[in-house]
Amino acid sequence: MTIGHPRHARVYIRRDGVKLVVAIVHHNQDGVRFEAPGALALSSWDGSILGEAVKTALIQSATVPKDLRKVKVTDWPAMQVSGEPSVRAFEAAYISIDVSGANPANLVYVLEGLPDPTSDLRITASLSNNQSPEEYGRLLLRIYEACRDRRF
Repeated sequence: MTIGHPRHARVYIRRDGVKLVVAIVHHNQDGVRFEAPGALALSSWDGSILGEAVKTALIQSATVPKDLRKVKVTDWPAMQVSGEPSVRAFEAAYISIDVSGANPANLVYVLEGLPDPTSDLRITASLSNNQSPEEYGRLLLRIYEACRDRRF
């Protein structure tokens, strides 16, 4: 990992737990985040597979020139691979968890889950960048469960 910008990835897990999506999140020239095309959808996983997918997405996060004024909401890569028929259905069916570098060196990652898109509460945790994929997956699944079950 090179020092330069905080890296980002996003995980979406269906509320019923039958599918998840991992998206690479890039920055454009203005510092605005956007999801890269080709999000990964999984219908079978464990903590290790989830953690490895997220660590790979973080490594691939980059600064990429893109004019976001030309992007439609229906171009959302995670929504497209989810199989949901609309943005509204996707947002209702999936819990979103952001994974972000705490600083440009990306020595620590902050994980933040939203119980629902309009929630004022956020579930937050952090972990070192050198943790195992299993630990990433374990923590992501704990955040998902807290958001899903609304156990704060």
